[in-house]
Amino acid sequence: MKKWIALVLLAALLAALCGCGQPEISSFRAMEVLGEKQFCAICRGGDKLAPLIDAALKTLAGNGQLASITARWLGKDRSCLEGDVNAMNALEELPTPRKLIIGVETNYNPIAFEENGVLRGISVDLAEAIGALIGWEVMLLPISADDVAAQLASGNVDCALGFDGRIVKADKYAVGAPYLKSDILLAVRAESEIRRMKDLDGCRVGVIHDPAVLSAVRSSEKLTKHASGATEYLSLERCINALDNGWCAAVAMDSLMLMYYKENTN
Repeated sequence: MKKWIALVLLAALLAALCGCGQPEISSFRAMEVLGEKQFCAICRGGDKLAPLIDAALKTLAGNGQLASITARWLGKDRSCLEGDVNAMNALEELPTPRKLIIGVETNYNPIAFEENGVLRGISVDLAEAIGALIGWEVMLLPISADDVAAQLASGNVDCALGFDGRIVKADKYAVGAPYLKSDILLAVRAESEIRRMKDLDGCRVGVIHDPAVLSAVRSSEKLTKHASGATEYLSLERCINALDNGWCAAVAMDSLMLMYYKENTN
């Protein structure tokens, strides 16, 4: 029995396209908003570290550092967390200082990615700001959205940054309030003749490798009714390359990733 979503591990595809419907982002037109991605800090349930990370993020939102970090990568402040510069003072108990191991993506521009062997992105800057604020040494560990729960449960990481909090079970993990949100878009090239969902009849959709995006695609009755199937790609570049080569007619990804691509390819 064929699965509607096919995970394709294409080892060596190189770059150049992506899509977005009615409002245009560079050469893309965003057809439809399929859902929303919420970027949160995720810790082990019951860990005393969770309130400290939450308080640190609220402090960074309150003193403007969170806004500065998102503006540096996205052109303007897109943070959504309500700030509180006194959040740290309200903590009743502080964990014993230690090396803080934070898990981040390595292939999700501009959230976190590796460039010339160096981790960069919003999550990286945010992790460093948290460490500086609480006075702990921070070590970054590359992880993927697929194994956030396993990495936390095993103790390999203390906290995961830059992931949608809904990918873990709320009763087992401590998920902080979202500090950044992004629309999950179905997009096409600006010049594409595809205007409505029904225009996707018999066509495949490219999906960026991300649980939140994949869930939004699977949950869209209109999309699954018309598209013949979807192929999941491991990076933005591969997804765009598939669109350029006609392997898919539209792509699904989060709007922050698409905006970053637009800003860095013009």
